[in-house]
Amino acid sequence: MSRLPLKLEFVETSSQSDLTTELRRLFADTFVFYLKAHGYHWNVEGPDFGPFHALFETVSSEVYGTIDTLAEHLRKLDAYTPYTLTSLQKYRSIGDTPLTDGSPLPMVRDLLDANEAILSQIAAVKRLASEPAETTGPLGTEFTQPNLANYMDERRDAHQKHGWFLRATLK
Repeated sequence: MSRLPLKLEFVETSSQSDLTTELRRLFADTFVFYLKAHGYHWNVEGPDFGPFHALFETVSSEVYGTIDTLAEHLRKLDAYTPYTLTSLQKYRSIGDTPLTDGSPLPMVRDLLDANEAILSQIAAVKRLASEPAETTGPLGTEFTQPNLANYMDERRDAHQKHGWFLRATLK
């Protein structure tokens, strides 16, 4: 019996809405933000290594804990979650930052910029989740995504706190 090779790919559906597009962007940017923070945690150097190492760990751990929930919100919208490097690359807006050395302040500045991009994405998702959908729900009524909108409030609060910590560190 011959076995066909299994090939799993991320495939977009034709019924993609603005909300699923923005949520995919937020998912990809969150994943990249996590990778940056964790990479900085691993690679920071210098006389203040300890506090910066701890700061990057705190940020990366908190953000890592949100990735699965973001993916589940996409699945609740009957949309697939990007999971390949190619699909994450397609949706992300946060770019790569070459690591030239282990100096912590450029890392903090880069994370702060990435955090601002995340806050912008959160605002876009919150706005779309709070608007009536183009399709109708049960009994023909239009529906919003209040659980997703509330989750965006939680994420905004967490990223505002990350921004505070990062800005305070740069002062």
